[in-house]
Amino acid sequence: TLKNRSSSGSVIILVSSFMLSLALILSYMNPLQINITNLLVGDILSTSRSDLLTLSIILIMVTSFVWHFYKQIILIVINRDIAQISGIKVKSIELIFLLLLSLSVFSTIKIVGALLVTSILLIPAMTARIISTDPAQMIINAVIITMLINFFGLLASFYFDIPITPIITILNTIAY
Repeated sequence: TLKNRSSSGSVIILVSSFMLSLALILSYMNPLQINITNLLVGDILSTSRSDLLTLSIILIMVTSFVWHFYKQIILIVINRDIAQISGIKVKSIELIFLLLLSLSVFSTIKIVGALLVTSILLIPAMTARIISTDPAQMIINAVIITMLINFFGLLASFYFDIPITPIITILNTIAY
């Protein structure tokens, strides 16, 4: 049998592309409710209370997943074969991870846009990887970097009257 040897970055791009396509198809089926331009570049001002509730629930789910499976995830990242031999249900954990990732991407497309959701997910983690010495520190650093960059991106967007998502991506790239 063929094994899937895709990198995690490739999987994120695949999931992001799939979600973009799915969102475009859904908007085509119901064109009155979704603006394609907003779908591609995002519109933070269209965020509703239900969007915030959905994102909060996803945050709790992701945090719970990482908290509960942290050691297994680290072992899978370090060496998938050893994780399987150790009795870890690698495929189940990977499936749950991909489902949570898909849910996160799908839920944030409306806010940050389909074109930039991948960069907003990946660049803070890439930056954190450079300055971190262990996986726990990398997670903490990625969260801190994300919060700081998003804060300064919101300020820059407000004061210079420019779109939020592209300026956040530019600031992320500069930080990297």
